Amino acid sequence: MVSSEIQLGVLFVFIHLSIISNFSQCDIIFLCAPVLTNILYLKELAPYISEKCIITDVGSVKGNIHHTIESLGLNSHFVGGHPMTGSEKTGYANSDSSYLKDAYYILTPTNETPKEYTLWLKNFIISAGSHCEIMDYETHDKITAAISHCPHLISASLINTVANEDSDGSYARLAAGGLKDITRISSSSPEMWQNICLSNPDAITSFLDKYIGTLTDAKNAVSNRDEDKLMKIFENAKKYVKLHPGMYKEILNDSTISAKNAVIIGEDGMKRIARNLCVRSDVALQTAEFALVEGKDAEFMEWCYVEAFASRTNAVNYLRAFFNSTDKEKCNKKLELIVGQYNCRKNSAWNNGNAGLPELAENIPEKNMLYVIQFLDGQFMEVLRKGVGEKSSLGWTGTFMKEGLALFLLYLHDGKELQQGSRSMLELTKHAFEFRLEEYKKGQNIKVEKTENEYFYKLFLNWKDTTKIENSDRKKILDHIDNLMKKRVEAIMGANRRNYYGECAAYIAAIGEVKEKLGEKNAKQIYMSHYADMYTRRSAFKSELKSYGWIKR
Repeated sequence: MVSSEIQLGVLFVFIHLSIISNFSQCDIIFLCAPVLTNILYLKELAPYISEKCIITDVGSVKGNIHHTIESLGLNSHFVGGHPMTGSEKTGYANSDSSYLKDAYYILTPTNETPKEYTLWLKNFIISAGSHCEIMDYETHDKITAAISHCPHLISASLINTVANEDSDGSYARLAAGGLKDITRISSSSPEMWQNICLSNPDAITSFLDKYIGTLTDAKNAVSNRDEDKLMKIFENAKKYVKLHPGMYKEILNDSTISAKNAVIIGEDGMKRIARNLCVRSDVALQTAEFALVEGKDAEFMEWCYVEAFASRTNAVNYLRAFFNSTDKEKCNKKLELIVGQYNCRKNSAWNNGNAGLPELAENIPEKNMLYVIQFLDGQFMEVLRKGVGEKSSLGWTGTFMKEGLALFLLYLHDGKELQQGSRSMLELTKHAFEFRLEEYKKGQNIKVEKTENEYFYKLFLNWKDTTKIENSDRKKILDHIDNLMKKRVEAIMGANRRNYYGECAAYIAAIGEVKEKLGEKNAKQIYMSHYADMYTRRSAFKSELKSYGWIKR
């Protein structure tokens, strides 16, 4: 007779194998256990991996798992992964999807990994809001030993040294920011870091040897009262930070940092990082978010928002600074001085609103973005003259014509309710602003109960209430737009550019809607009918007019 213990063991094995065998149906498997545990799982999973299954992991060390993958003959399935994020807290309860946003995620494919597997994972990572870096596993382990593994060992060693000296608790009681900053990571999981150190001993010991040498030099400089040597040590450290301003951004991304320390670090970064670097804008907004938690005053918050605009000069940053200013007139003067540094002669090589810019990318706003900002600044006639001047009717591509006309027509459309044509102008205006709600919310504590378009239009109307076009200029602007539209439609029809019929219909409808808002009775139908009568044989064009509200008489 079989004992109950043996029966239970057999049942457990059966259930275990049943669960494991289910993995044969997977297209992709993420290994998310500690480094050494992942290796154990791999050995059990290996017989059940389907032919086209991708295997990846999230371990902090890559060497061991790559060696295991090779020994199991799974090189063609594996793309090592390491999200450079998280906190000192472990377990599902402490997970947070925001950890991946703006974090670096490293991939370490093998020599046999199909390129399409790596590309799929790269796109997946980018879609989650992370920056993807691809490298071999040896390089990864060498780098992480220096920037992650050794700092944890150094932190633990320092705190243990202090603890041995602190017989009455006075050290801990008097500990200031410097000690707290360098020792906070000592609260991380001991088991996890033990696992990591045992998995990457060669790279860690190699770097520690170099660090010990550097530390010995520093000790000797202090002991010998070597002023020049000490100055050089601190100056070189400062130079490195200056060359890599993104370090401030990464520190502020750390979910374990306190709001108080983050504000101090962020403020220091804003003062040290060159004002013309885009990364400084990110640091300014990160600092603002922590400053809100700390209850910093409105003046400090405004400084953060203005500096974000100074370092990445775009419409979203302008609006954030504008709406959070205590004195809009004074704030406008600050923003004007910033805008005055640039001109509208050239388009830059990259889009100012894009994420993932190089660490030392300079703030070079696009020509069209500067027109938008000048518009926001109330320089309406200047924008009309330079940005929406008498251009070739067909040659609108690469100019400010489409966006410029939309800006003016949306502004001239009085009222909260938008009709078909004006809704198209709203979309074009939002595109010109490069407006994304998630981007605008950065550095602010705001609740949004509207759609992105609704919220954007609300912002636009609020700005409009503070920035007026002179009544005498309104007719000039509309007449100018009317004239441009006639030339545009004539050119499109003359060249038989059917793909632009819808665009023309949208502008025609929007102009008609504005005319009605300015008091012309039934202006939209009259205006649209005028163009329909001019091109009676263009049935496709008239169909587009109908989609924007034209009613055939």
